[in-house]
Amino acid sequence: MAATSTQTDDLIPVWLLGSSFGLRGSSLYTLRLARHLHEYGFHPTIICESAASLPSRAHDELDIHEIPHLTRPYLRSLSTWAMFRHLKDDLKKKPPALIHAQRRHIDDVAVELADRLDCPYVVTVDDIIPVQESLRIQPDRLRAIIAVSPTIERDLVLGAGVPQELVKMIPTGVELPPMPRLPTARSENRIPIVGTACALEPVKGVTYFLMAAELILSAGHDVEFLVAGSGPDEEILRRSARHLDIANRVTFIDHVPDHVALLETVDVFVVPSLEQGLGTVMIEAMALGKPVVATRVGGIKDFFVDNVHALLVPRANHIALAEKIRYLLDNPTRSRQLAIAGQEFVRQHFSADEMTRQTASLYRAVLGEPSLQTTASR
Repeated sequence: MAATSTQTDDLIPVWLLGSSFGLRGSSLYTLRLARHLHEYGFHPTIICESAASLPSRAHDELDIHEIPHLTRPYLRSLSTWAMFRHLKDDLKKKPPALIHAQRRHIDDVAVELADRLDCPYVVTVDDIIPVQESLRIQPDRLRAIIAVSPTIERDLVLGAGVPQELVKMIPTGVELPPMPRLPTARSENRIPIVGTACALEPVKGVTYFLMAAELILSAGHDVEFLVAGSGPDEEILRRSARHLDIANRVTFIDHVPDHVALLETVDVFVVPSLEQGLGTVMIEAMALGKPVVATRVGGIKDFFVDNVHALLVPRANHIALAEKIRYLLDNPTRSRQLAIAGQEFVRQHFSADEMTRQTASLYRAVLGEPSLQTTASR
């Protein structure tokens, strides 16, 4: 359940500003922070455009406020007015000490709110900034930019010209069970499932996943394929599956209330991205002991070693993608070895608790607050 007023009186209020929740890394990132920040002395409030895709338990556990049209520039004044009206009691009692924009795409909203509420803000950047776009910086309010990988950090400093002292690299973390769940062998009688899960947009490279699926199926392999997520390319991808004559072997799932249960169903997880900040959903799959085939891009190549933690392939290469997927399906012993190695690496380097600890330390530095240990260790 969400914390009561008496439990939050001594916590520093922070707003986690997002867009709409879905099966994407930034959504999982927000949920992790919201669930752990109270352990480090902060009360997080999620301000988002829509949380309809979240399970009911998330609404019960977390402080979530939905503000329609929050990210629509032409309706910004209306949404801002609705936000202040919706949160007027909270603002009177304890306005946010800090605003944290969860993605760069909402940095303009963070700037406006920081100005109106007279507070600092930070921004997390989890993708490469295209040449035609820019990161809005309000020097009087912006205190830090969190980069989720070394690739993003370099892009911000060398590509976007952000001062190095503003950038802090904090890798995304995932929830880890106390004891790892070791990969189990697939029954010989069960058809294997190869899946990907992401926002369905061009940069995610799902077209290449479908082309790889066509190669695998045309070679006579009996495999089911899963595409989970929603986005602007969904109908295009469904048409591509029909055009490739594989629609009867590809299942699209656009609403995913429980991404962990979905990831547990796959035998091989695939990341066909053309660009990737880090790959939070991939890390979730690895934490669950799933072998991974991924493109050698962005934060993936920063952290993961080919043929040690996962199998990495060049981007936009469906032939290489199909070859590596087939290899894992045909070599269960090697597949299990990679899954175990990847799982152990994730457990060592990508915990949600460590991500939250580093983020809370950054918040405290921005606010001039003394450092604080977790409530569990006090």
